[in-house]
Amino acid sequence: MMDLLGEFYYLQGAGLARQGRITTAVSALETAVTLKRDSWQAWNLLGLCYYRQGKFQLSRSAWGKSLSVMDRENPALGYISDLETESFRKLIDRYNEALNLAKNGRYKMAGDILQRGWQKGPPFVSFANLLGLCRYGHGKRMDALKFWLYSLNLDRDNPDTIDYLKKALDWSEGPVMRTGILLSLFRWLKNR
Repeated sequence: MMDLLGEFYYLQGAGLARQGRITTAVSALETAVTLKRDSWQAWNLLGLCYYRQGKFQLSRSAWGKSLSVMDRENPALGYISDLETESFRKLIDRYNEALNLAKNGRYKMAGDILQRGWQKGPPFVSFANLLGLCRYGHGKRMDALKFWLYSLNLDRDNPDTIDYLKKALDWSEGPVMRTGILLSLFRWLKNR
């Protein structure tokens, strides 16, 4: 019975992940692996969802559990080895440097460090959210909104991103200013 329920939640999580609803997929997949601990596919997908969110320690752990169940011909081996590359370590160092700069109020420098190397935006929700916060802290409200919208493309259900957008769009300038900003955002989205 538990195996069937585990499979149900795995399939639900897979469907949610395909829809870009990563946060909700994580909940379903965590339930799946709790009910069916030997589902190496569920562990792998959970790791990929954590990876998309920028939760790399959790992704490594999930992939390690997948490998403990199925150690041959398992893509988790490649995923883990990607986390161990020099370029990935540099990426994490760059994120940590930007995070420290942002904590000290140096938003422009932090944002510039994060954005380096990505034309559209970083492939991780946590990076895109931090980049939005940096741009917002530097007074670049439109840029911040763009990065948070980009983050929603990565994970439509991310509560932090949704919260940032709600707070950023709740300005005291009044409806005329809000309308102008929203129209600019819609034009930007249309041209993407």
